[in-house]
Amino acid sequence: MLTAKRSPQTRRSYDTDIRQFIAFILGVSAKKVQLNDLDLRTVTMNDVLAFADYLETKEYETSTRARRIAAVKSLMRFANGVEWTKFNVAAQVPLPEPEDKLAERILSELEVMTMIALTPKGRDRSIIQLLYYTGARVSEIAPLTWRSVQPGREENGL
Repeated sequence: MLTAKRSPQTRRSYDTDIRQFIAFILGVSAKKVQLNDLDLRTVTMNDVLAFADYLETKEYETSTRARRIAAVKSLMRFANGVEWTKFNVAAQVPLPEPEDKLAERILSELEVMTMIALTPKGRDRSIIQLLYYTGARVSEIAPLTWRSVQPGREENGL
């Protein structure tokens, strides 16, 4: 099922993306689109490719364009899976290659040490230090509670 493994935010985004696709095909405003305004059996591969080309003319990030095309591909895969369409016209439509922006997100050691030094002592500083010194992800630290902390020497936690 389309929504079974998707977060609520992803489902909302896909809904918006599919409405934009339908609006593009019908030549109307996305705000006026109902999801049943378009018979998916009439959609062609050229329609999906034209939508992908249209998205390139907008100033969207590559990840946004990829998500919008992925939403259409998912819709068409679903339509084909329930045998609403004879074949998946979007199957061969490529997703835009994401730009590698990892280097932009990596801080130097000096930048991290400056951030730690400028953060007042206490919880926030401890969290930043824990993230940096352990290499843990925010999602791994976020669920920690005081029960997760063991008392150590000099009233420091472990």
